[in-house]
Amino acid sequence: MTKVFKRWMIPEGYCWKSVPPHQKDQYWRQWKIFFRWDDALPEDLVRAAYDRLAGTRYTALMHKLKKNRAQPVYVTDEAWRRYLQYWESEDFQARSRQATENRNTEVEGPGTGPRSTVVVPCHLRLPKKDWLVFFNI
Repeated sequence: MTKVFKRWMIPEGYCWKSVPPHQKDQYWRQWKIFFRWDDALPEDLVRAAYDRLAGTRYTALMHKLKKNRAQPVYVTDEAWRRYLQYWESEDFQARSRQATENRNTEVEGPGTGPRSTVVVPCHLRLPKKDWLVFFNI
């Protein structure tokens, strides 16, 4: 998935939410070329799973770029300039500071931080062996 992102890095794509819908569709179409799934699975279900995973992978890619601060060969000069401009903006810095503070605060004591869960109806769950294949694990 990350290889697909790297092939089409765009200046607007400093985070997954900022990637335009047409570009997300382009990533999806390219991803479908390389990955297959059981025909019994509806494409919209696969797309929903892809969208969740794509957001996570794209965020990880951008985090790595931001952390290293060295322009990789797959990022154009224009895109890199825009990424740096965004990361150095006051808005981004303020959000970053707030996120750091939020992560360092546990009101009820250590180990009581937020938890997230996803409830999936039984009829939509994949058997474990299919789940491992579906996510290419």
